Amino acid sequence: MYFDLAPADVTRTQRAKFNAVNVTSFVNQRAMYYGYSGNAIRGRMRHREYVQVRARIAEELRDLGYSLPAIGRALGRDHSTVMNLLKGGRGQAAELERRVSAMRSPSWTGVVLARAQSVKP
Repeated sequence: MYFDLAPADVTRTQRAKFNAVNVTSFVNQRAMYYGYSGNAIRGRMRHREYVQVRARIAEELRDLGYSLPAIGRALGRDHSTVMNLLKGGRGQAAELERRVSAMRSPSWTGVVLARAQSVKP
């Protein structure tokens, strides 16, 4: 199954470009959901937090039907790296979701707002 976002009346080349742009915007949106920029996720950082987010995005793209090379291009990685992300990322999804829900909790947001208000320009 391939998740095709292009309109029905476009050529094959236009369809490929359209889907590539939408996969990139999907990666950007999901990265923002997890609190990172798309460039940071596609970057070279290998810290646990970045790898967990990459693995989760790779899982979501794989569930949508994208191939390993297509996911690799979207994440700036090789298809074999995506295979390893998918293999190791299944157990980390729960930890990532806990971190995101904690980040969105009112108490955490209140701390961030209080710090932002205490800083004077």
